[in-house]
Amino acid sequence: MANHMKLYRFASPAPAFWNLTKSIMLVGGFWVLFLVVAPWGVARLNHHPGFAIFLFEPQIVAAMLIFVASALFGLWAVVTVAVRGQGTPMIFDAPRKLVIDGPYAWMRNPLLAAGIGQGMAAALYTGALLIVPCVVGGIVACQIMVWRLEKSELERTFGRNFEAYRRNVRYWLPMRRPWSPQRSDRRPVSLDEIDISSRKRRQSN
Repeated sequence: MANHMKLYRFASPAPAFWNLTKSIMLVGGFWVLFLVVAPWGVARLNHHPGFAIFLFEPQIVAAMLIFVASALFGLWAVVTVAVRGQGTPMIFDAPRKLVIDGPYAWMRNPLLAAGIGQGMAAALYTGALLIVPCVVGGIVACQIMVWRLEKSELERTFGRNFEAYRRNVRYWLPMRRPWSPQRSDRRPVSLDEIDISSRKRRQSN
């Protein structure tokens, strides 16, 4: 249990501005590393003889439009987590409140969807087909290493509120319309209302 909690930690109480600042720095660093630097390196490899590239006339414009749309969607999720969730999207500084607003009412992981869009836009912009399996590999790794841990902690902490959300909102694909909880689940429970320390003690015994 101790090792588990070292990986997943809730954010300390802080003003929304500080949560937003941290979120932009953390997510921005992730984007630069995995959606700019890494695709650039893969694209250079892909342009060596023996690797295929795909090119068509409006390719650059289409890639830029997809990248910007995906980035704006991701920023919407970041702001929602910082302001409504009182934390950051990272598991080591997780939101203190269950987030079901904004893009999270449409799908359970809008940041992952934004990352997929940006990764595919990078492949389109450079014409490097090799970026596509790299994006797929990153998604699989995220699913295996992060989501299982996050899901377990959200179930343990937010109970029926998270279960209602999980059952009604898809993880990978957006809903046709945003989900609205039933009256009994309308106000998502906050970490401030839960005695986490006593719960940890009961689970460790």
